Amino acid sequence: MFEELKRKRRDGLRFKTIVASALFGAIILVFVFLDMNPSAGGVGQGGAAAVVNGDMISQAQVAEAAENLRRNPFYAQFGGQDSSFLQVQALQSLINGELLSQEAQKQGLLVSNDQIRDMIVNEQFFQEDGRFKRDRYMGYLSAVRKTAGEFETQQRKDLMRQRATRILSAGLQPTELEVQRELAVKNLKANAEFVAIPTNEAVKPEAISAADVDTYVKGDGKKPIEEYYSSHKEEFSTSEEVNARHILVKAAKGDKAAEEKARTKVQEIKKRLEKEDFAKVAADLSEDDGSKAKGGELGFFGKGRMVPEFETAAFTLEPKTISEPVQTDFGFHIIQVLEKRAAQTSSLEQAQEKIARKLLAEQRSSKAIDEVREIVKKGDVGAINQWVQSQNLKWEETGTFSVDAESVPKVGSNSEFADAAFKLSPAKPVLDRLIRQGESTYIVRYKAPVIDASKPTETKPEILKETLATQRSQDAFSRWVKNLRDSGKVSISDGFGTGQTE
Repeated sequence: MFEELKRKRRDGLRFKTIVASALFGAIILVFVFLDMNPSAGGVGQGGAAAVVNGDMISQAQVAEAAENLRRNPFYAQFGGQDSSFLQVQALQSLINGELLSQEAQKQGLLVSNDQIRDMIVNEQFFQEDGRFKRDRYMGYLSAVRKTAGEFETQQRKDLMRQRATRILSAGLQPTELEVQRELAVKNLKANAEFVAIPTNEAVKPEAISAADVDTYVKGDGKKPIEEYYSSHKEEFSTSEEVNARHILVKAAKGDKAAEEKARTKVQEIKKRLEKEDFAKVAADLSEDDGSKAKGGELGFFGKGRMVPEFETAAFTLEPKTISEPVQTDFGFHIIQVLEKRAAQTSSLEQAQEKIARKLLAEQRSSKAIDEVREIVKKGDVGAINQWVQSQNLKWEETGTFSVDAESVPKVGSNSEFADAAFKLSPAKPVLDRLIRQGESTYIVRYKAPVIDASKPTETKPEILKETLATQRSQDAFSRWVKNLRDSGKVSISDGFGTGQTE
Protein backbone atom coordinates (compact mmCIF):
# COMPACT_ATOMS: atom_id res chain seq x y z
CA MET A 1 0.00 0.00 0.00
CA PHE A 2 2.83 2.39 0.90
CA GLU A 3 4.48 1.88 -2.48
CA GLU A 4 1.17 2.47 -4.25
CA LEU A 5 0.61 5.75 -2.39
CA LYS A 6 4.07 6.96 -3.34
CA ARG A 7 3.65 6.04 -6.99
CA LYS A 8 0.37 7.87 -7.33
CA ARG A 9 1.66 10.87 -5.43
CA ARG A 10 4.51 11.16 -7.97
CA ASP A 11 1.89 11.20 -10.71
CA GLY A 12 0.33 14.27 -9.09
CA LEU A 13 -2.91 12.71 -7.87
CA ARG A 14 -4.66 14.19 -4.89
CA PHE A 15 -4.49 12.29 -1.62
CA LYS A 16 -8.27 11.88 -1.51
CA THR A 17 -8.20 10.11 -4.85
CA ILE A 18 -5.40 7.83 -3.63
CA VAL A 19 -7.38 6.80 -0.59
CA ALA A 20 -10.56 6.27 -2.57
CA SER A 21 -8.77 4.05 -5.08
CA ALA A 22 -7.28 1.98 -2.29
CA LEU A 23 -10.55 1.63 -0.42
CA PHE A 24 -12.73 0.76 -3.38
CA GLY A 25 -10.23 -1.23 -5.41
CA ALA A 26 -11.92 -4.52 -4.50
CA ILE A 27 -15.50 -3.36 -5.14
CA ILE A 28 -15.52 -4.37 -8.80
CA LEU A 29 -14.26 -7.84 -7.86
CA VAL A 30 -17.11 -8.16 -5.38
CA PHE A 31 -19.71 -7.55 -8.07
CA VAL A 32 -17.95 -9.78 -10.57
CA PHE A 33 -18.00 -12.73 -8.18
CA LEU A 34 -21.54 -11.95 -7.03
CA ASP A 35 -22.75 -11.48 -10.62
CA MET A 36 -24.24 -8.07 -9.62
CA ASN A 37 -26.80 -9.92 -7.51
CA PRO A 38 -26.99 -8.46 -3.98
CA SER A 39 -28.62 -11.58 -2.60
CA ALA A 40 -26.05 -13.96 -4.04
CA GLY A 41 -23.32 -13.44 -1.48
CA GLY A 42 -22.24 -11.80 1.69
CA VAL A 43 -22.10 -13.12 5.21
CA GLY A 44 -23.49 -12.16 8.54
CA GLN A 45 -21.41 -10.52 11.23
CA GLY A 46 -20.95 -13.72 13.19
CA GLY A 47 -19.17 -13.62 16.52
CA ALA A 48 -15.98 -11.84 17.50
CA ALA A 49 -12.73 -12.97 15.95
CA ALA A 50 -10.75 -10.53 18.13
CA VAL A 51 -11.23 -7.60 20.47
CA VAL A 52 -8.79 -4.69 20.22
CA ASN A 53 -8.86 -2.31 23.21
CA GLY A 54 -12.59 -2.98 23.56
CA ASP A 55 -13.46 -2.72 19.84
CA MET A 56 -14.59 -5.90 18.13
CA ILE A 57 -13.30 -7.36 14.88
CA SER A 58 -16.02 -9.69 13.61
CA GLN A 59 -15.66 -13.08 11.98
CA ALA A 60 -17.33 -11.58 8.90
CA GLN A 61 -14.61 -8.95 8.61
CA VAL A 62 -11.95 -11.66 8.77
CA ALA A 63 -13.74 -13.73 6.12
CA GLU A 64 -14.01 -10.71 3.81
CA ALA A 65 -10.35 -9.74 4.29
CA ALA A 66 -9.21 -13.33 3.75
CA GLU A 67 -11.18 -13.52 0.49
CA ASN A 68 -9.51 -10.31 -0.73
CA LEU A 69 -6.12 -11.83 0.07
CA ARG A 70 -7.05 -15.02 -1.77
CA ARG A 71 -7.58 -12.99 -4.94
CA ASN A 72 -4.23 -11.26 -4.51
CA PRO A 73 -1.65 -12.75 -6.95
CA PHE A 74 1.16 -12.22 -4.40
CA TYR A 75 -0.42 -14.56 -1.86
CA ALA A 76 -1.26 -17.10 -4.56
CA GLN A 77 2.46 -17.40 -5.39
CA PHE A 78 3.41 -18.21 -1.81
CA GLY A 79 0.85 -20.81 -0.83
CA GLY A 80 -1.81 -18.21 -0.12
CA GLN A 81 -4.65 -20.48 -1.17
CA ASP A 82 -4.46 -22.25 2.21
CA SER A 83 -7.52 -21.01 4.11
CA SER A 84 -5.95 -21.13 7.58
CA PHE A 85 -2.93 -19.17 6.34
CA LEU A 86 -5.19 -16.52 4.79
CA GLN A 87 -7.31 -16.28 7.92
CA VAL A 88 -4.27 -15.65 10.15
CA GLN A 89 -2.87 -13.04 7.75
CA ALA A 90 -6.22 -11.30 7.40
CA LEU A 91 -6.84 -11.16 11.14
CA GLN A 92 -3.39 -9.81 11.94
CA SER A 93 -3.84 -7.11 9.30
CA LEU A 94 -7.21 -6.14 10.71
CA ILE A 95 -5.82 -5.99 14.26
CA ASN A 96 -2.97 -3.73 13.15
CA GLY A 97 -5.39 -1.54 11.21
CA GLU A 98 -7.67 -1.17 14.20
CA LEU A 99 -4.77 -0.21 16.45
CA LEU A 100 -3.62 2.42 13.96
CA SER A 101 -7.06 3.96 13.48
CA GLN A 102 -7.54 4.09 17.27
CA GLU A 103 -4.18 5.83 17.66
CA ALA A 104 -4.96 8.25 14.81
CA GLN A 105 -8.19 9.21 16.59
CA LYS A 106 -6.27 9.78 19.84
CA GLN A 107 -3.90 12.09 17.97
CA GLY A 108 -6.78 14.15 16.60
CA LEU A 109 -6.58 12.94 13.00
CA LEU A 110 -10.34 13.02 12.58
CA VAL A 111 -12.36 12.62 9.39
CA SER A 112 -15.59 14.58 9.03
CA ASN A 113 -18.92 13.30 7.72
CA ASP A 114 -18.57 15.67 4.76
CA GLN A 115 -15.26 14.06 3.79
CA ILE A 116 -16.75 10.58 3.91
CA ARG A 117 -19.76 11.74 1.88
CA ASP A 118 -17.55 13.41 -0.75
CA MET A 119 -15.39 10.33 -1.07
CA ILE A 120 -18.38 8.04 -1.67
CA VAL A 121 -20.22 10.43 -3.97
CA ASN A 122 -17.10 10.97 -6.11
CA GLU A 123 -16.24 7.29 -6.39
CA GLN A 124 -16.71 6.43 -10.08
CA PHE A 125 -18.04 2.96 -9.36
CA PHE A 126 -21.07 4.50 -7.67
CA GLN A 127 -21.67 6.92 -10.57
CA GLU A 128 -23.60 6.75 -13.79
CA ASP A 129 -23.01 9.36 -16.49
CA GLY A 130 -20.82 11.24 -14.03
CA ARG A 131 -23.44 11.43 -11.30
CA PHE A 132 -23.70 9.52 -8.02
CA LYS A 133 -26.37 6.80 -8.13
CA ARG A 134 -27.72 5.84 -4.75
CA ASP A 135 -29.06 2.50 -6.00
CA ARG A 136 -25.56 1.43 -7.06
CA TYR A 137 -24.23 2.31 -3.63
CA MET A 138 -27.05 0.52 -1.84
CA GLY A 139 -26.64 -2.46 -4.16
CA TYR A 140 -23.02 -2.81 -3.10
CA LEU A 141 -23.96 -2.58 0.59
CA SER A 142 -26.61 -5.25 0.10
CA ALA A 143 -24.11 -7.48 -1.71
CA VAL A 144 -21.65 -7.37 1.15
CA ARG A 145 -24.41 -7.33 3.78
CA LYS A 146 -23.37 -4.14 5.46
CA THR A 147 -25.38 -1.17 6.60
CA ALA A 148 -24.38 2.28 5.40
CA GLY A 149 -23.28 3.06 8.94
CA GLU A 150 -21.01 0.02 9.17
CA PHE A 151 -19.46 0.69 5.76
CA GLU A 152 -18.91 4.40 6.40
CA THR A 153 -17.45 3.75 9.86
CA GLN A 154 -14.92 1.41 8.31
CA GLN A 155 -14.03 4.01 5.66
CA ARG A 156 -13.57 6.62 8.39
CA LYS A 157 -11.12 4.34 10.20
CA ASP A 158 -9.26 3.61 6.97
CA LEU A 159 -8.95 7.33 6.18
CA MET A 160 -7.61 8.08 9.65
CA ARG A 161 -5.09 5.28 9.30
CA GLN A 162 -4.04 6.55 5.89
CA ARG A 163 -3.53 10.05 7.24
CA ALA A 164 -1.40 8.78 10.10
CA THR A 165 0.72 6.75 7.73
CA ARG A 166 1.11 9.72 5.40
CA ILE A 167 2.28 11.98 8.20
CA LEU A 168 4.73 9.34 9.42
CA SER A 169 6.15 8.92 5.92
CA ALA A 170 6.46 12.66 5.32
CA GLY A 171 8.45 13.11 8.51
CA LEU A 172 11.03 10.49 7.53
CA GLN A 173 12.23 11.88 4.20
CA PRO A 174 16.06 11.81 4.11
CA THR A 175 17.99 15.06 3.87
CA GLU A 176 20.20 15.84 0.88
CA LEU A 177 23.29 15.32 3.03
CA GLU A 178 22.09 11.85 4.02
CA VAL A 179 21.43 10.98 0.40
CA GLN A 180 24.91 12.13 -0.64
CA ARG A 181 26.52 10.09 2.13
CA GLU A 182 24.56 7.02 1.13
CA LEU A 183 25.48 7.58 -2.52
CA ALA A 184 29.15 7.73 -1.63
CA VAL A 185 28.89 4.35 0.07
CA LYS A 186 26.76 2.68 -2.60
CA ASN A 187 29.07 3.79 -5.39
CA LEU A 188 32.13 2.26 -3.77
CA LYS A 189 33.74 -0.40 -5.97
CA ALA A 190 36.13 -3.20 -5.10
CA ASN A 191 38.15 -5.81 -6.92
CA ALA A 192 40.30 -8.63 -5.61
CA GLU A 193 42.57 -11.46 -6.61
CA PHE A 194 42.30 -14.79 -4.88
CA VAL A 195 43.68 -18.29 -4.74
CA ALA A 196 41.07 -20.99 -4.15
CA ILE A 197 42.63 -23.86 -2.19
CA PRO A 198 40.61 -27.10 -2.11
CA THR A 199 40.56 -27.41 1.67
CA ASN A 200 40.58 -31.20 1.94
CA GLU A 201 42.63 -31.75 -1.20
CA ALA A 202 45.30 -29.07 -1.09
CA VAL A 203 47.45 -32.14 -1.57
CA LYS A 204 45.90 -34.50 -4.14
CA PRO A 205 45.70 -38.25 -3.35
CA GLU A 206 47.50 -39.08 -6.59
CA ALA A 207 50.44 -36.93 -5.45
CA ILE A 208 51.18 -39.36 -2.61
CA SER A 209 54.05 -41.65 -3.56
CA ALA A 210 53.76 -45.43 -3.59
CA ALA A 211 56.53 -45.68 -0.99
CA ASP A 212 54.64 -43.36 1.41
CA VAL A 213 51.46 -45.36 0.89
CA ASP A 214 53.24 -48.64 1.62
CA THR A 215 54.83 -47.24 4.78
CA TYR A 216 51.48 -45.90 6.00
CA VAL A 217 49.62 -49.17 5.29
CA LYS A 218 52.16 -51.23 7.23
CA GLY A 219 52.59 -48.75 10.04
CA ASP A 220 50.50 -45.96 11.63
CA GLY A 221 47.72 -46.16 9.02
CA LYS A 222 46.56 -49.70 9.71
CA LYS A 223 43.89 -48.82 12.29
CA PRO A 224 42.63 -45.59 10.55
CA ILE A 225 42.33 -47.51 7.27
CA GLU A 226 40.26 -50.24 8.92
CA GLU A 227 38.00 -47.67 10.61
CA TYR A 228 37.47 -45.77 7.37
CA TYR A 229 36.67 -48.96 5.44
CA SER A 230 34.16 -50.05 8.11
CA SER A 231 32.29 -46.72 8.06
CA HIS A 232 32.43 -46.10 4.28
CA LYS A 233 31.72 -49.53 2.80
CA GLU A 234 29.33 -48.03 0.24
CA GLU A 235 32.35 -46.38 -1.43
CA PHE A 236 33.78 -49.79 -2.22
CA SER A 237 30.60 -51.46 -3.42
CA THR A 238 29.20 -51.34 -6.96
CA SER A 239 25.81 -52.57 -8.16
CA GLU A 240 25.26 -54.65 -11.26
CA GLU A 241 25.95 -52.59 -14.39
CA VAL A 242 25.32 -52.96 -18.12
CA ASN A 243 27.07 -51.37 -21.09
CA ALA A 244 24.59 -51.14 -23.97
CA ARG A 245 23.88 -49.54 -27.31
CA HIS A 246 20.46 -48.59 -28.59
CA ILE A 247 18.65 -47.27 -31.64
CA LEU A 248 15.66 -45.00 -30.96
CA VAL A 249 12.70 -44.27 -33.23
CA LYS A 250 10.67 -41.54 -31.56
CA ALA A 251 6.90 -41.77 -31.09
CA ALA A 252 4.71 -40.10 -28.48
CA LYS A 253 3.05 -42.78 -26.40
CA GLY A 254 -0.69 -42.80 -27.01
CA ASP A 255 -0.43 -41.24 -30.49
CA LYS A 256 -1.67 -44.24 -32.47
CA ALA A 257 -0.63 -42.94 -35.88
CA ALA A 258 2.88 -42.04 -34.68
CA GLU A 259 3.23 -45.38 -32.88
CA GLU A 260 2.24 -47.37 -35.96
CA LYS A 261 4.66 -45.45 -38.18
CA ALA A 262 7.50 -45.90 -35.67
CA ARG A 263 6.72 -49.60 -35.21
CA THR A 264 7.01 -50.19 -38.97
CA LYS A 265 10.31 -48.30 -39.14
CA VAL A 266 11.84 -50.11 -36.17
CA GLN A 267 10.95 -53.50 -37.70
CA GLU A 268 12.79 -52.49 -40.88
CA ILE A 269 15.80 -51.50 -38.78
CA LYS A 270 15.68 -54.85 -36.99
CA LYS A 271 15.97 -56.64 -40.34
CA ARG A 272 18.98 -54.49 -41.34
CA LEU A 273 20.72 -55.45 -38.10
CA GLU A 274 20.69 -59.11 -39.19
CA LYS A 275 23.27 -58.19 -41.83
CA GLU A 276 24.79 -54.83 -40.80
CA ASP A 277 26.88 -53.54 -37.89
CA PHE A 278 24.74 -52.19 -35.02
CA ALA A 279 26.94 -49.10 -34.47
CA LYS A 280 26.75 -48.13 -38.17
CA VAL A 281 22.98 -48.50 -38.33
CA ALA A 282 22.61 -46.52 -35.09
CA ALA A 283 24.78 -43.71 -36.45
CA ASP A 284 22.62 -43.60 -39.61
CA LEU A 285 19.09 -44.04 -38.22
CA SER A 286 18.87 -43.51 -34.45
CA GLU A 287 16.85 -40.47 -33.37
CA ASP A 288 18.67 -40.15 -30.03
CA ASP A 289 20.98 -37.21 -30.65
CA GLY A 290 22.90 -37.89 -27.46
CA SER A 291 24.17 -41.33 -28.44
CA LYS A 292 23.83 -41.38 -32.24
CA ALA A 293 27.35 -40.06 -32.92
CA LYS A 294 28.78 -42.82 -30.68
CA GLY A 295 27.03 -45.60 -32.56
CA GLY A 296 24.23 -45.64 -30.01
CA GLU A 297 26.53 -46.49 -27.11
CA LEU A 298 25.29 -45.41 -23.67
CA GLY A 299 28.21 -46.60 -21.53
CA PHE A 300 27.85 -48.50 -18.27
CA PHE A 301 24.74 -47.79 -16.17
CA GLY A 302 23.22 -49.31 -13.07
CA LYS A 303 19.63 -49.94 -12.12
CA GLY A 304 17.50 -46.88 -11.60
CA ARG A 305 19.22 -44.84 -14.33
CA MET A 306 16.91 -45.71 -17.23
CA VAL A 307 13.14 -45.88 -17.65
CA PRO A 308 11.73 -49.20 -16.36
CA GLU A 309 10.92 -50.82 -19.74
CA PHE A 310 14.39 -50.06 -21.12
CA GLU A 311 16.12 -51.15 -17.91
CA THR A 312 14.27 -54.46 -17.72
CA ALA A 313 15.21 -55.35 -21.29
CA ALA A 314 18.86 -54.30 -20.92
CA PHE A 315 19.46 -56.25 -17.70
CA THR A 316 17.67 -59.32 -19.08
CA LEU A 317 19.69 -59.59 -22.30
CA GLU A 318 22.89 -61.57 -22.50
CA PRO A 319 26.04 -59.81 -23.77
CA LYS A 320 26.33 -59.49 -27.59
CA THR A 321 22.59 -60.06 -28.07
CA ILE A 322 20.01 -57.70 -29.56
CA SER A 323 16.52 -57.13 -28.18
CA GLU A 324 13.16 -57.05 -29.87
CA PRO A 325 11.69 -53.52 -30.15
CA VAL A 326 11.02 -52.06 -26.68
CA GLN A 327 8.44 -49.29 -26.28
CA THR A 328 8.92 -46.48 -23.73
CA ASP A 329 7.54 -42.97 -23.39
CA PHE A 330 10.28 -41.83 -25.79
CA GLY A 331 9.39 -44.24 -28.60
CA PHE A 332 10.71 -47.63 -29.74
CA HIS A 333 14.21 -48.89 -28.91
CA ILE A 334 16.34 -51.73 -30.18
CA ILE A 335 18.98 -52.56 -27.55
CA GLN A 336 22.30 -54.37 -27.86
CA VAL A 337 24.09 -55.35 -24.65
CA LEU A 338 27.87 -55.17 -25.01
CA GLU A 339 29.05 -56.12 -21.54
CA LYS A 340 27.83 -56.79 -18.01
CA ARG A 341 29.45 -56.19 -14.65
CA ALA A 342 28.25 -58.13 -11.64
CA ALA A 343 27.67 -56.36 -8.32
CA GLN A 344 30.80 -56.49 -6.21
CA THR A 345 32.41 -55.17 -3.05
CA SER A 346 36.14 -54.55 -2.74
CA SER A 347 37.79 -56.23 0.22
CA LEU A 348 39.75 -54.26 2.80
CA GLU A 349 42.94 -55.51 1.24
CA GLN A 350 41.81 -54.34 -2.21
CA ALA A 351 40.68 -50.94 -0.91
CA GLN A 352 43.50 -50.13 1.51
CA GLU A 353 45.77 -48.38 -1.01
CA LYS A 354 42.98 -46.02 -2.11
CA ILE A 355 42.04 -45.31 1.51
CA ALA A 356 45.66 -44.72 2.47
CA ARG A 357 46.10 -42.16 -0.30
CA LYS A 358 42.93 -40.37 0.75
CA LEU A 359 43.83 -40.22 4.46
CA LEU A 360 47.42 -39.15 3.80
CA ALA A 361 46.20 -36.46 1.39
CA GLU A 362 43.80 -35.10 4.03
CA GLN A 363 46.56 -35.03 6.66
CA ARG A 364 48.97 -33.24 4.35
CA SER A 365 46.25 -30.89 3.14
CA SER A 366 45.56 -29.83 6.72
CA LYS A 367 49.27 -29.31 7.26
CA ALA A 368 49.52 -27.28 4.04
CA ILE A 369 46.60 -25.05 5.10
CA ASP A 370 48.24 -24.45 8.49
CA GLU A 371 51.50 -23.62 6.72
CA VAL A 372 49.97 -21.07 4.34
CA ARG A 373 47.92 -19.59 7.19
CA GLU A 374 51.18 -18.68 8.95
CA ILE A 375 52.69 -17.28 5.75
CA VAL A 376 49.61 -15.12 5.09
CA LYS A 377 49.60 -13.88 8.68
CA LYS A 378 53.10 -12.45 8.14
CA GLY A 379 52.02 -10.67 4.95
CA ASP A 380 55.09 -11.76 2.99
CA VAL A 381 53.91 -11.38 -0.61
CA GLY A 382 56.94 -13.16 -2.04
CA ALA A 383 56.54 -16.16 0.27
CA ILE A 384 52.83 -16.35 -0.53
CA ASN A 385 53.50 -16.40 -4.28
CA GLN A 386 56.17 -19.03 -3.81
CA TRP A 387 53.77 -21.25 -1.86
CA VAL A 388 51.05 -20.80 -4.49
CA GLN A 389 53.45 -21.86 -7.26
CA SER A 390 54.67 -24.86 -5.27
CA GLN A 391 51.08 -26.11 -5.02
CA ASN A 392 50.39 -25.60 -8.75
CA LEU A 393 47.64 -23.13 -7.88
CA LYS A 394 46.94 -19.80 -9.56
CA TRP A 395 45.60 -16.34 -8.81
CA GLU A 396 42.18 -15.40 -10.19
CA GLU A 397 40.50 -12.01 -10.37
CA THR A 398 36.96 -11.50 -9.11
CA GLY A 399 36.27 -8.50 -11.29
CA THR A 400 34.89 -5.18 -10.06
CA PHE A 401 31.81 -5.29 -7.84
CA SER A 402 29.88 -2.73 -5.80
CA VAL A 403 29.42 -2.56 -2.05
CA ASP A 404 25.75 -3.55 -2.31
CA ALA A 405 26.34 -6.52 -4.63
CA GLU A 406 24.52 -9.67 -3.50
CA SER A 407 27.56 -11.86 -4.13
CA VAL A 408 31.23 -11.70 -5.07
CA PRO A 409 31.91 -12.71 -8.69
CA LYS A 410 33.51 -16.19 -8.99
CA VAL A 411 33.23 -16.66 -5.21
CA GLY A 412 29.54 -16.42 -4.44
CA SER A 413 27.72 -15.06 -1.43
CA ASN A 414 30.43 -14.47 1.17
CA SER A 415 30.20 -11.35 3.32
CA GLU A 416 33.61 -11.99 4.90
CA PHE A 417 35.29 -12.04 1.48
CA ALA A 418 33.41 -8.91 0.36
CA ASP A 419 34.33 -7.00 3.55
CA ALA A 420 37.97 -7.96 3.08
CA ALA A 421 38.00 -6.78 -0.54
CA PHE A 422 36.82 -3.31 0.51
CA LYS A 423 39.38 -3.06 3.32
CA LEU A 424 42.45 -4.01 1.29
CA SER A 425 44.54 -1.31 -0.39
CA PRO A 426 47.91 -0.81 -2.14
CA ALA A 427 49.36 -0.11 1.32
CA LYS A 428 47.91 -3.37 2.70
CA PRO A 429 47.56 -5.63 -0.35
CA VAL A 430 47.16 -9.07 1.25
CA LEU A 431 44.55 -10.18 3.77
CA ASP A 432 46.31 -11.48 6.88
CA ARG A 433 43.99 -14.45 7.30
CA LEU A 434 42.43 -17.17 5.18
CA ILE A 435 38.71 -17.20 4.34
CA ARG A 436 36.86 -20.53 4.35
CA GLN A 437 33.75 -21.17 2.29
CA GLY A 438 32.37 -24.61 1.54
CA GLU A 439 35.11 -26.86 0.20
CA SER A 440 37.49 -23.97 -0.60
CA THR A 441 39.84 -21.82 1.44
CA TYR A 442 40.82 -18.45 -0.04
CA ILE A 443 43.93 -16.28 -0.01
CA VAL A 444 42.84 -12.74 -0.88
CA ARG A 445 44.85 -9.77 -2.14
CA TYR A 446 44.11 -6.29 -3.41
CA LYS A 447 43.43 -5.52 -7.07
CA ALA A 448 42.52 -2.05 -8.27
CA PRO A 449 38.89 -1.86 -9.44
CA VAL A 450 38.30 -1.19 -13.11
CA ILE A 451 35.72 1.53 -13.76
CA ASP A 452 34.24 1.61 -17.26
CA ALA A 453 33.31 5.24 -17.88
CA SER A 454 31.17 4.24 -20.86
CA LYS A 455 28.89 2.23 -18.58
CA PRO A 456 27.76 4.46 -15.71
CA THR A 457 26.63 2.37 -12.76
CA GLU A 458 26.10 5.06 -10.14
CA THR A 459 22.83 5.01 -8.28
CA LYS A 460 20.67 8.00 -9.17
CA PRO A 461 20.08 10.36 -6.19
CA GLU A 462 16.31 10.53 -6.72
CA ILE A 463 15.98 6.75 -6.77
CA LEU A 464 18.15 6.39 -3.68
CA LYS A 465 16.16 9.06 -1.85
CA GLU A 466 12.94 7.20 -2.59
CA THR A 467 14.47 3.89 -1.49
CA LEU A 468 15.74 5.35 1.79
CA ALA A 469 12.36 6.95 2.51
CA THR A 470 10.60 3.64 1.85
CA GLN A 471 12.95 1.68 4.10
CA ARG A 472 12.64 4.22 6.92
CA SER A 473 8.86 4.35 6.67
CA GLN A 474 8.55 0.58 6.69
CA ASP A 475 10.88 0.24 9.69
CA ALA A 476 9.19 3.05 11.60
CA PHE A 477 5.73 1.73 10.75
CA SER A 478 6.65 -1.77 11.99
CA ARG A 479 8.01 -0.37 15.27
CA TRP A 480 4.95 1.82 15.70
CA VAL A 481 2.54 -1.08 15.25
CA LYS A 482 4.61 -3.25 17.59
CA ASN A 483 4.52 -0.57 20.30
CA LEU A 484 0.76 -0.21 19.91
CA ARG A 485 0.30 -3.97 20.27
CA ASP A 486 2.63 -4.13 23.27
CA SER A 487 0.82 -1.30 25.06
CA GLY A 488 -2.70 -2.30 24.02
CA LYS A 489 -5.00 -5.17 24.90
CA VAL A 490 -5.67 -7.59 22.08
CA SER A 491 -7.60 -10.80 22.65
CA ILE A 492 -8.04 -13.35 19.88
CA SER A 493 -10.86 -15.89 19.93
CA ASP A 494 -10.20 -19.61 19.77
CA GLY A 495 -9.93 -20.78 16.18
CA PHE A 496 -8.45 -17.48 15.01
CA GLY A 497 -4.67 -17.59 15.28
CA THR A 498 -3.20 -18.39 18.68
CA GLY A 499 -6.30 -17.73 20.72
CA GLN A 500 -4.11 -15.97 23.26
CA THR A 501 -4.52 -12.56 24.86
CA GLU A 502 -1.71 -10.09 24.25
